[in-house]
Amino acid sequence: MYRVIHQNGLPVSQDLSRSSAIKARLPAGEIVEVVEVEARLDQGRRRGRIASPAGWISLHQHGGACRLDFVEQVVSTEDSVARSHPKLGTSSPGASDSRCSSVSALDGAVI
Repeated sequence: MYRVIHQNGLPVSQDLSRSSAIKARLPAGEIVEVVEVEARLDQGRRRGRIASPAGWISLHQHGGACRLDFVEQVVSTEDSVARSHPKLGTSSPGASDSRCSSVSALDGAVI
């Protein structure tokens, strides 16, 4: 499960392409289930398919040595076993979007 941390929320696209029709908009703080991560970047962004509302969101944007995260991994209190993949981001809701973080080893993984 992942929390939207981008202060303006995230659009949910119908298809993998960022230019496809927008189906919905997720507000900051919304929790979503990412069921697939696309290996290829779309306009510099790593895209993930979410379960509900069904569609695609930007997980983070690559810019050389910097990465801007739009979501962060959350672990429910009922889930005592950590997932086997690293976090997509480490900031909290409302945090500055201008920070840089290292590129995740998650790139291309199906979660």
